[in-house]
Amino acid sequence: MPPGEANSENRCCMAKEYKEAGRGRNWTPGRTRALMVLVAVITVRGAPTITQPAGWTLVRSDMSGTTLKQATYYRAVDGTEAASFAWTFSSTGLASGAIVAYAGVDVLNTPVRPVDTADGSATTSSTASIVTPSITTSVEGDLLIGAFGSATNPTFDPPSGMIEQGEIAASSGKTRVATEVTDQVLGAAGPTGSRTATASKSAVVVGQLIALRPVGSTPPPVDTEKPTPPTNLAATATSSTRVDLAWTASTDNVGVDRYVVQRATGAEAFASIGIATVPQFADRTVSKNTTYRYRVMAVDAAGNTSDPSGIVSVTTPRRG
Repeated sequence: MPPGEANSENRCCMAKEYKEAGRGRNWTPGRTRALMVLVAVITVRGAPTITQPAGWTLVRSDMSGTTLKQATYYRAVDGTEAASFAWTFSSTGLASGAIVAYAGVDVLNTPVRPVDTADGSATTSSTASIVTPSITTSVEGDLLIGAFGSATNPTFDPPSGMIEQGEIAASSGKTRVATEVTDQVLGAAGPTGSRTATASKSAVVVGQLIALRPVGSTPPPVDTEKPTPPTNLAATATSSTRVDLAWTASTDNVGVDRYVVQRATGAEAFASIGIATVPQFADRTVSKNTTYRYRVMAVDAAGNTSDPSGIVSVTTPRRG
């Protein structure tokens, strides 16, 4: 089982060691940390904002409403790794997670971009079949990682052709959560097809695929394409001290990394007030009986920023 941790606090996954995993010529586990990448999978009940440790880069985040959220991250090993890592949440929630390490990864390019492509999806109803979208790789011999999460504590059967690197589950009262990590060495570049992990219990689930590039592969092209602007931005003053924002997610040729939320009052210029990794945000810094204007921009991993969304205005109530 890969190193992992489960708890019901506002942090998760303090790995004490690294699991070296993988198969094939480029992916054979080795003693050296050269050309090694750590991949973390964090599964948490609820929909908190997740803050990763320094040095980790978000691959993607998928969630099912306010029931379950799963985020994946990578870190190129450089010899400065701490004895443990902790992810923190904006609110307390039961969580499980794991870290695996792969040698022979393409980390020689500047900037480091070991991820070829990734995608994920979440269900809104209970199921025992955790299905990922297909992704299309651009490099021969990618290492395909399957990350699966469940809002209960099942055991997992890995997808056909994939090797289970481990699973971890947690429970607290009637609340449960579990994480499964699998992998597979691919052949020729192209569509992978979807992958289905099977859980022993039904629940709301999340499934993600990540393809890592092998060392020696052709350097990826520089990404200069900005994401599409967020659309359908809506703001709701839920109290005199809180405004909830929601919008339709942006799209990008590689993938959206985060959203920058900006706010203005009166004739003031817009200023950034927070970062979101999912298309929603709670502004808890507002004052009563005040009108605010909001807009949101999407940013990809290369730093390309979208045009702003449309602007919405909302006035907080005098009381409540």
